[in-house]
Amino acid sequence: MASILAIGTANPPDCFGQADYPDFYFRVTKSEHMTQLKDKFKRICIHIPGADHELTKLLGLERSVKRFLMYQQGCFTAAQALRLSKDLAENNPGARVLIVCSENMTVCFRAPSETHLDILVGSAIFSDSAAAVIVGADPDTATERPLFQLVSAEQCIVPDSDGGIVT
Repeated sequence: MASILAIGTANPPDCFGQADYPDFYFRVTKSEHMTQLKDKFKRICIHIPGADHELTKLLGLERSVKRFLMYQQGCFTAAQALRLSKDLAENNPGARVLIVCSENMTVCFRAPSETHLDILVGSAIFSDSAAAVIVGADPDTATERPLFQLVSAEQCIVPDSDGGIVT
């Protein structure tokens, strides 16, 4: 049985609502003159805590549903999500794990640059997309029809692979 063996926190004693935080942040950093940036920051704060929170509400799931988030990991995320979902499903009888992956390249859209060819490559091979799967163990054959079996899902650092992407 798992146990909590230690707890560490790095939270200030103050609590700020999302609507109030931009004003506080720009005031204490003496940046109130940066009005356009502050307006942008206010829009960013509106979209926190994130898509998982919105998806939980849209699907009518319990507020206590377990969620695990991975952001800005590219194609690496799907493999990680499958590995984690396999572990969760196999170790929690009856559990069904919903994986939702989305790739949003529109936010990275930039004008072409002769000095930054990576911008062109990213625009050429990636796009906005989304996918979802449900993973479970010991399917109820009366209502569920397994499509693929997850035999193994592992993680390994390939020697001399710094800077490379392997999926």
